[in-house]
Amino acid sequence: MNEMEVDKISNLPVDIIRCIFKYLPIREIVQTSLLSTGWRYKWLALEELVFDSRSFRPSIRDSDIKLVNFVNQVLLLHEGPISKFKIDNYLEKGCSDVDRWLRVLSRKQLTHLVLAFRSGDHYKLPSSFFSLKRIKYLKLRLCLFRPPSNFEGFSCLTALDLQQIDITSEIFESIVSKSPLLQRLQLISCNGLKHLTVTSPKLEWLFFHGEFDDIHFNDVPHLVDVTISLCNLSDGGAQGEGGRLDWYLKHLTGLKKLVVYNHFLKFLAVGTVPEKLPVSYSNLKLLRLHMNIEDSNQILAAFCLFRSSPNLEHIRIEANSNKQLALLYEAGFWAASASSNIRLSYVKKVEITGFVGVEHELEFVRLLLTSTPLLEKMIIEMDKEAVIEDSEQLKIVKKMMRFRRASSRAEVSFSGG
Repeated sequence: MNEMEVDKISNLPVDIIRCIFKYLPIREIVQTSLLSTGWRYKWLALEELVFDSRSFRPSIRDSDIKLVNFVNQVLLLHEGPISKFKIDNYLEKGCSDVDRWLRVLSRKQLTHLVLAFRSGDHYKLPSSFFSLKRIKYLKLRLCLFRPPSNFEGFSCLTALDLQQIDITSEIFESIVSKSPLLQRLQLISCNGLKHLTVTSPKLEWLFFHGEFDDIHFNDVPHLVDVTISLCNLSDGGAQGEGGRLDWYLKHLTGLKKLVVYNHFLKFLAVGTVPEKLPVSYSNLKLLRLHMNIEDSNQILAAFCLFRSSPNLEHIRIEANSNKQLALLYEAGFWAASASSNIRLSYVKKVEITGFVGVEHELEFVRLLLTSTPLLEKMIIEMDKEAVIEDSEQLKIVKKMMRFRRASSRAEVSFSGG
């Protein structure tokens, strides 16, 4: 057999070789240039430059200098377009080399950029970054975001992920409003976002973790999946006539999934808690609440969401029992006046975690069992950090097993701490 018949890989079409390259670490891809003269320039057709954990041995991964030198070498030799550039959680801080990379990438028709620093001071994004006109996916960590006055936005952007970014509320709102195709938005521990307004007609998915005084949603008709985790309870926040629940959630009627985590339910429960919201969340299927089960206002807020979401199918409660951070219960809280008119007609699954067996948790379980005629499974997970004697835990379980159930098919399972 001649050499042509033996070396079938070398004669594959460029598109096939590009597909093979996608499954190899970039260091190995570049090293194919040493195989033969025929392979010397094949890696230059690579459009996705991903510098990840597969690309470096541990000794190399620990050296920012070696990483920077390698990226410099790759970009210096590379020809043609680059659609994706990714360095995630490696560099300790920005440097002049990163400025140079972004200047090169701004001329390469880039559509996917991940620039996430491991630690260090915020890296100030250079002007060349703001000329990435074709960018569709953008992830940044530990960057200072200050666009020039003539910045026109990212008109092609569909996914934005900002983590530990220094950015003002005004700049953020400008970016979102100038990104008409934005569908996915993630904000984690960003500095400066105290008064947050989200206006995005095509937005479908939102994840927020951090601190804010106010958060408003305007013109988000396609938003179906929202997670909000408030790190610290703010003293600020507006409150409409119907209370904060109505004020902050009234424009989210298209939701299919809502996750309320950390202090956000307590934030929503401040002041007047209506029995039911004036709008119906008829599309909401999954509701996940992190709540202080000892706080009457938070329980009333959960009841309000239950009554306002007639088609719920899955409820997950992550319970926290803390009397010191709770409002005092009125006498007879669990009487009919507090929990009446709750009918979870389509709920099939209920999960409760962090369970310790206090009275209000038991009453909450009783309510859910008697309000869910189609319930198939209730899973209760005891708090792993709570010290509960096995005998006491057994008493709690036996008591709950005697609760009346609206669904004859309901199975209740327990897992110990």
